[in-house]
Amino acid sequence: MPDIYVDTSGSNPGAGSVADPHIALQEGIDNATSGDTIWIGATADQEPVAPLTWNTGFTDTNVVTAPIILRGWNVGGGATSLLPLGSFATISGGGTLASIMNVTALPQYAILQRLKFTSTTSTLLHVREWLVLVSELTAAGGSSTELLMQADVRQRIINCRLHTGGGSSLNAVELGGRSVMFGCEIHGMTGVGISAGEANVICNNLIYDVNGDGILLNTDHCVVFNNTLVGKGINLKYGIKVNDAGDNAHVIFNNLVTDWGTASGGGINLSSAFPYLVGNNHFFDNFSNQDNDNTQIILGTDQTTDPSYRDAGSDDYRVGVAAKGKGYPIEFLRGLTAQSLDMGGAQRKEFIRNLVRT
Repeated sequence: MPDIYVDTSGSNPGAGSVADPHIALQEGIDNATSGDTIWIGATADQEPVAPLTWNTGFTDTNVVTAPIILRGWNVGGGATSLLPLGSFATISGGGTLASIMNVTALPQYAILQRLKFTSTTSTLLHVREWLVLVSELTAAGGSSTELLMQADVRQRIINCRLHTGGGSSLNAVELGGRSVMFGCEIHGMTGVGISAGEANVICNNLIYDVNGDGILLNTDHCVVFNNTLVGKGINLKYGIKVNDAGDNAHVIFNNLVTDWGTASGGGINLSSAFPYLVGNNHFFDNFSNQDNDNTQIILGTDQTTDPSYRDAGSDDYRVGVAAKGKGYPIEFLRGLTAQSLDMGGAQRKEFIRNLVRT
């Protein structure tokens, strides 16, 4: 499982080594097979001339056991030196590419870490399945990005920051189904934070400063828990909204939902008469806390105390000064540790960002 190095300071075509890296990322991908790690230097932005594509070395039979790994490389640190937390190697569409990565022909299994994707005209990343993303996606540079990420099925989006950064983006993420989105921060969207299909797990995310619903559940059987959703006074929208009248049967618990709706909208909106498992959510300063209750199995008592943010003006949505949300009863723990609870409604961004390091 060799390491392949890419940096704009390299030569063309380059050997792909630390001393002589490939200059273009597509070269590195073309010379890799499943199980390889491509180290992408941060000397200057990578600007591919066409959307990145995998080669035929990535097949259905080997992608799960031997994924390709793309990592931000600390060039000055030598071989296998990962960029420090909070630093990224940038891959840019230059404001002209429709997408940086469009991988839909075969199931792929890739891990992307310490990478920043930016500046396309349509979708930054469109991937079919088995992506593990530990990166940053932004529509920076004034580009008009319709969608930051379209994830068809079986994605693992972990510890990722998604925001506009000066561009204009409709929705942050569309999850097709059977995916997990964990520990992410989404803000600055002109549309929905997370638009989810069937059977997704959405947990431990921070969503704020969006002009659409925070989490929009479009089909059935999603589990939504331990998220912090801050509406910042937006009207007509919900922190969590069920958008389908079918057999939803969602599980929604342990979320902190605050400041949604002024004359309409609110915390959570349930749309059908099918059973939900709902409860132990923390509501504050919403136009309404929960609409269209319909048929529910109540998991526990909701909280309505002031979450007491430390510095909401700086978009720091840690709660109070303790390790967990103000006013949470002991039943909220459900056998979890206080630290696990802290990753939920009492979202601590710095802990989440440090959670995934490999």
